Amino acid sequence: MKTTNILYIHGFNSGPGKKVETIKETGFNCFCPQLKNNPKEDLQTLKDCIQKENIHQVVATSFGGYYGLILAQEFTDLKYHLINTSYKPYETLKIFLNTKVKNYKNREEFFVDAIYLKKLKKIKPNLSIISKDSIYFYFGTQDEVLNFDELIKEITIKLNSKNIYKEDQDHRFQDIKIVLTKIKTFIK
Repeated sequence: MKTTNILYIHGFNSGPGKKVETIKETGFNCFCPQLKNNPKEDLQTLKDCIQKENIHQVVATSFGGYYGLILAQEFTDLKYHLINTSYKPYETLKIFLNTKVKNYKNREEFFVDAIYLKKLKKIKPNLSIISKDSIYFYFGTQDEVLNFDELIKEITIKLNSKNIYKEDQDHRFQDIKIVLTKIKTFIK
């Protein structure tokens, strides 16, 4: 099996951690830049990583899935594995509006304000130009953060995607090996 380079895009207010370690332990090269809660800079960081590291597959969780959808508009030759995708973070993150949040991984603090949410909405992906065959959605049926039924409905209608997998996982989707097994089927 040839070595596959994976870009892992972490969720909101998170960073590299156990999932990245598991991806590497499974035999993949994994790149996971620490995002800075600045949509324009974060997307440029991800684009640079895709090009510099010769990325083959993207794995993204929650908020990272939003960035994954945006990247899929430009990098059409990659496969995207989006886990519990936060399709509209400019709405779901309103619960943090005017609140200081602390990053779970690096302990940095970030203030969520209306300007940040507007920046997220401004870069909203255009699902009509994304190839439905390049994206695989994984939804945790026990997701306590996002409504997976609503997400599936929205995404299947707008993307007409049949690549949907429902797993008995919560929002954190602890068993990343479910996704890695699927990725291995593409590289044989």
